[in-house]
Amino acid sequence: MITKMISTEIKESSKEAPNYGADYKMVKIVKAILVANGMESGKPSVDLQLVDKNGNKYIAMLSGELYKSVAIILENSPILK
Repeated sequence: MITKMISTEIKESSKEAPNYGADYKMVKIVKAILVANGMESGKPSVDLQLVDKNGNKYIAMLSGELYKSVAIILENSPILK
């Protein structure tokens, strides 16, 4: 299941950022793997390899377009400069 769209919010400070409760588990991104022809359309995808504090492994799969759009938001947002 590859994520193709997400909702994006920009917060000016950590005070405005969500306070995640016990329903959320922290994971560390171990590696990002760029797959040139990862999508059925032949477009790229990005696999994020994740691990939690207990060593459990997870993967998040994103379309290359989604990954690129987050980078564009980071680059162009006046709040983030």
